[in-house]
Amino acid sequence: MAQQHHRITAAGGRVVAVVIDPPERNAAMVDKLGLPFPILSDPDGAAAIRPYDVWDDEGSMAKPAVVVVRPDGTEVFRQVGGDFADRLTEEELIDRLQELSLPATAQEPPRPGDSAPGPKAVQLATLPAYYRGAKFAVTAVKGRVPEAQDTAQRLLEEYKRYLAALDWHQERR
Repeated sequence: MAQQHHRITAAGGRVVAVVIDPPERNAAMVDKLGLPFPILSDPDGAAAIRPYDVWDDEGSMAKPAVVVVRPDGTEVFRQVGGDFADRLTEEELIDRLQELSLPATAQEPPRPGDSAPGPKAVQLATLPAYYRGAKFAVTAVKGRVPEAQDTAQRLLEEYKRYLAALDWHQERR
């Protein structure tokens, strides 16, 4: 969403990610990726994740979701995914926002916070190789497991978007 953030705000949207990770890890992610929007911490899901009914009891974390809320607080759209690759593309989100005919808005960048990456945090420089490896593995499975075709294709498309976003991020630096 960082790559298309300017188009999201032009369509009247603001982006806020809500996750269970602590604020220090979220600050590290914002710093590492240069995100133009905040990542908020909701460790037990009580503040936003559960009230928006996107809590995954089995995984004890939020389900991947996009919830569009009008400025008056009315929810007008939601998409809840089954896994990290089951989510709207940025284009689909922008189309949904444009249908609402909201005025363009601005979004202040997140304020710097104390940054502390987690012990298993992947370094930005290694992410492209990680996703290329994941694409290779999924392609191999796709060719051998017919019942995994749809999931594999969804993952390949998601990895392709991740790699494009990483390229965009590297060009900005």
